[in-house]
Amino acid sequence: MSIPVVVPYFDYWDTVYCTTSLHNLDRLQKLQSSACRSILGRERDASTEEMHKDLSLLRLDARRFIHMGMEFHKSVHGNGDYSLSHFFVPLINVRARQTRASTAKRLHVPRFKTNVGSKAIRVRGPVFWNTLDESITSIEDCKVFKREISTSMSQANTLGNLNFPT
Repeated sequence: MSIPVVVPYFDYWDTVYCTTSLHNLDRLQKLQSSACRSILGRERDASTEEMHKDLSLLRLDARRFIHMGMEFHKSVHGNGDYSLSHFFVPLINVRARQTRASTAKRLHVPRFKTNVGSKAIRVRGPVFWNTLDESITSIEDCKVFKREISTSMSQANTLGNLNFPT
């Protein structure tokens, strides 16, 4: 078993289960750590951070952040699927007056009364996009965007300060 064989499966499972409970996401992260431990032949008490560094592998939450960023980037810049892109409405199209938020390429976040509604893609997408730095959201090229968001996630992962929108 090697990383190129295992990683696509974890990417798929993580994408499918991204709206599930934090408990289930934690179980998936433990499964990835177990696979890393098996690949490297380490003991059960080995540090997961060191294993991820040795394999040049980001944690699933950081990789989920990158995958979501890529999908939303494509949708916002008109390169994605129409079924997603019509959910993302710029604030400038919603508000009558121009504010700092509306001029900063931020997206309108619809409000829902239930917790289930707040996990929907039409809410998670704009919340995610609005948490990104403006220097990243203004990038038009998809490859450059992926490189920048991956770099920022790698740096945040090594510093231990990953904060993701829920």
